[in-house]
Amino acid sequence: MIPVTLMNVFSHGERGEACLVLAEESGQRGLSIFIGSGIMTLVSELFKKKPRPLKNPRPLTYSFFASILDAVGAELVEVRVVDQVDKTFRAVAIVRAGGVEHSIDARPSDAISLATCMSRPIFVAEELMALSGQSLGAEGRPPELPEDFVSMRGLWSDDSGTTVS
Repeated sequence: MIPVTLMNVFSHGERGEACLVLAEESGQRGLSIFIGSGIMTLVSELFKKKPRPLKNPRPLTYSFFASILDAVGAELVEVRVVDQVDKTFRAVAIVRAGGVEHSIDARPSDAISLATCMSRPIFVAEELMALSGQSLGAEGRPPELPEDFVSMRGLWSDDSGTTVS
């Protein structure tokens, strides 16, 4: 498994699409995962310089899941993006409860949001990175991403310009 960070989120407001970019530590190669704009809003909210408090009238999905894990004495160990079937990525969340680790199937966007919310590590399977990983351009832009997708990094980078992970 290759450790990665959420390097950037690109959005296309008119099309209602977004793209998460998970990058290796070097930032040279990464995996791009297309998601719906609703999920992009949740992920972007995690990284804003001045985020809204997680407690609000309608808890966001990732904060709800984090609260459930806490309430039952379980912990998220890590998230793994493990394979791709018919152009759809699949992830698992590794959860420890009662001293036993459980592998729970998840959409990558949900698992990545939860890992980010809880400051847990994210990994990509080596075979998957070898097959679907790409060299990344400026701001972590994948080469096939159309130019009309806009980087959301400005919303969630710290003042030093480094990626928040």
